[in-house]
Amino acid sequence: MVHTALRKSNLGFGFTIIGGDRSDEFLQVKNVLKDGPAAQDTKIASGDVIVDINGTCVLGKTHADVVQMFQSIAVNQYVDMVLCRGYPLPEDTGSEPSSDIVTATPLINGQPMLTKGEPMHGSQELQFIPSDQNGRPVIKALPNGRFNGPLAEHPENRSSMASTGLLQPELVTVPLVKGPNGFGFAIADSPLGQKVKMILDGQWCSGLLKGDVLKEISRQNVQTLTHSQVVDILKEFPVGSEVSVLVLRGGELIDKKHIFYSFYKINNPLKEARRA
Repeated sequence: MVHTALRKSNLGFGFTIIGGDRSDEFLQVKNVLKDGPAAQDTKIASGDVIVDINGTCVLGKTHADVVQMFQSIAVNQYVDMVLCRGYPLPEDTGSEPSSDIVTATPLINGQPMLTKGEPMHGSQELQFIPSDQNGRPVIKALPNGRFNGPLAEHPENRSSMASTGLLQPELVTVPLVKGPNGFGFAIADSPLGQKVKMILDGQWCSGLLKGDVLKEISRQNVQTLTHSQVVDILKEFPVGSEVSVLVLRGGELIDKKHIFYSFYKINNPLKEARRA
């Protein structure tokens, strides 16, 4: 995880973003602009997934949502961000024919002014990359996020987010440890139950894989519980707790159009964002 605070200049924060055309697409840093605040800070890198902005979890938010959040910050004010490193940019983003530029000038009478077309002087560029002509997600393949530093290539990470088909299902018991920022993963609501959408810090959930569906937490059946109920159960464990979870691994890959996320935190100044 990468934590940073950037001060907004007259030219914005000095980086462009892609993704978030739909709620099942991550928002990533595409380019860090030379001599901008992000470049001077040196912490942000191309491909970083934006997880949290000023205490609000943005996993599952749309591109427009995040653009508005950045635009609402006045020049010379700071933005606090949490990013997750190790996710590759989608392929051929530079040649995407239907890409669009949305720019915003600094606040005028407290309100951001949006324009479309050529960037204006003093504007913040946030690049919008939609899905391809076949409706496939922009991010074609994401690793499971397990890392201690740069992510290694794993065979299970090579499948497309948009792929469909059947995998041999199995029940797997996975030991977890609760760290200072939670269990290190995010979940998504799905027809099969609460599914692991993203690994944020693999040192606390090293046996967990993206796509695993939670069935039991400490022998408590959670497969019929709501998203909020599962979140509350996980939050109840104190930092340092060793928790055993039973997950369903494999099986039919489900549609990802209507999923939402939670970023587990406890004893953390960042606020939890939940979606109903």
